[in-house]
Amino acid sequence: MIDRKCKVTLGGLPQKIHVKGDETKPVLLFLHGGPGVCNRHTVMTVHADLQKEFLVVAWDQRGSGGSYRGAAVETLTIDRLVDDAHELVLWLCREYGRKKVYLLGGSWGSELGTWLAYRYPEHIAAFVGFGQVVNGAKNEELSYQFALEEAQKAGDEKSIAVLKRVGPRSWAFIRAASTG
Repeated sequence: MIDRKCKVTLGGLPQKIHVKGDETKPVLLFLHGGPGVCNRHTVMTVHADLQKEFLVVAWDQRGSGGSYRGAAVETLTIDRLVDDAHELVLWLCREYGRKKVYLLGGSWGSELGTWLAYRYPEHIAAFVGFGQVVNGAKNEELSYQFALEEAQKAGDEKSIAVLKRVGPRSWAFIRAASTG
């Protein structure tokens, strides 16, 4: 059994990972949601049973958790995060002597995993998504409209003002997703 916490440079930015389990088992890379909602601790505790069958890798993606510092907003794009994930997959394959890794992605991680498996199938043994994102940009648009309508129904002028100031799909990340 290993229990290793380290940083791996991906796309020029040091990013935190936690590797735990039996080195003889297949490698499972957990892709967290958000973006920005890292959960290394949850993966290694609540989902500890995964370590019986896999060498589990929890990664704080660019701009989140232990990988927050130094991540410029303009680098928070789907392409950059997919490239970071691919670089990590290649690193894991070299580091642990594998040809492929398994992916498990939740919410935003399911979208990232889909892109990764689509672009680099030769390095992915299998991908499992949960809370699967199908169209993130449309989801954000619908969520914004719902929030605005509910604030208007409730007569919540403060929330209406904030929502109108922020606008739909205001995140650089979502803009990149909707045009990519």
